[in-house]
Amino acid sequence: MNDNDISELLLLDEEELQAQLGAALLGAGRGFAAQDEERFRRQGEKWFTSRLDDLRTRLCPDPRVQRLYDGEPAEHATDVVILSELLVHVGGDPIPTIVAALAVKYGLRRLCREC
Repeated sequence: MNDNDISELLLLDEEELQAQLGAALLGAGRGFAAQDEERFRRQGEKWFTSRLDDLRTRLCPDPRVQRLYDGEPAEHATDVVILSELLVHVGGDPIPTIVAALAVKYGLRRLCREC
């Protein structure tokens, strides 16, 4: 994904990001029908919450994430790029970037507080 795509993702709220994730997981891509949005949102939310422990294990110990977590000034787009590089294991593009944007919206402090 390019910088414009990341900027667009960061304009979405958590529910919209969950819907984007669900659509990507189910192969629907962008521009899905409005009636499918809730189904995609539920799928994305379920996927994200079921993998919180794995995300914590992969993200929170990394020094780059710790710097973000500790409040070092950064742009959210930069945060998404850093996180998506650590999330290549979750699937093909755009899934790591969507998950990274969702993690930023979820909050790194909230995500990593149990580490």
